[in-house]
Amino acid sequence: MRYVQKYATPAGKNARNTKWIIAKNARKLADVVRTPAARWPEQHAAPRIVRYGAKHCRTPNLKFLDTTMKTYVTRRSFLSLCTAALVFASTGFAAGPAPEKDQRRFEIRFLEMMIDHHYGAVKMSELCPGRTVHPELLAMCEMIKTAQLAEIQQMQTWLQTWYGVTHEPMLDRKSEKQIEYLATLTGAAFEKAYMSIMIEHHSMAAMMAVDCLNEAYHPEMLNMCAMMLATQGDEIAQMRIWLQQWYGINDLDRNDHS
Repeated sequence: MRYVQKYATPAGKNARNTKWIIAKNARKLADVVRTPAARWPEQHAAPRIVRYGAKHCRTPNLKFLDTTMKTYVTRRSFLSLCTAALVFASTGFAAGPAPEKDQRRFEIRFLEMMIDHHYGAVKMSELCPGRTVHPELLAMCEMIKTAQLAEIQQMQTWLQTWYGVTHEPMLDRKSEKQIEYLATLTGAAFEKAYMSIMIEHHSMAAMMAVDCLNEAYHPEMLNMCAMMLATQGDEIAQMRIWLQQWYGINDLDRNDHS
């Protein structure tokens, strides 16, 4: 699946003229929750390209891996390496605030909202130990917690460095209720509820990331949002597959989390 493409203007052009084009599948990512898992191939690790200007990172052929979880981990790790390399390759952008008022307003608001959104996912994932049945899901919980804590710290640093803004993560009422509900569950009931809630949660983050790719100024933010689409898209797909394989759940709208 191709997620994002970046087409940068030639070197020496003003950075604000850099054009970011979202691949046609990116906006569909937020709706992947409504795609029946039965339509997906069992092995969904076909090679794809994440293209940034003249740089290409192609995922390796992963058919030799013997479990879906290994495929998920390896794809994620490879994309992380690609994105890290792209951050170091970014030049010509100031370390200070964005040049346009609308860009500055967007970046501040996005970073504050995404910090809070990530914090909700972290607190939900902290409930997994001792409640999950499948070790694969427990491993994903740990990955979500570790990755999003690191991104929270990074976004807080950007807010402070670029805009002099300090923002501590907080939960909205919806997230509080979801965490309270998950805390009452164990075993299969917890797994079904956690995956259903996290798919919805990730889908919202994916929509926010698409806005980021269209509106943000700093290349660090753009790279993070591209990576967010890729990793959380993989996690949505994986949880949809597990819900189908483990519990026969295809339609999340009809799943009462019971």
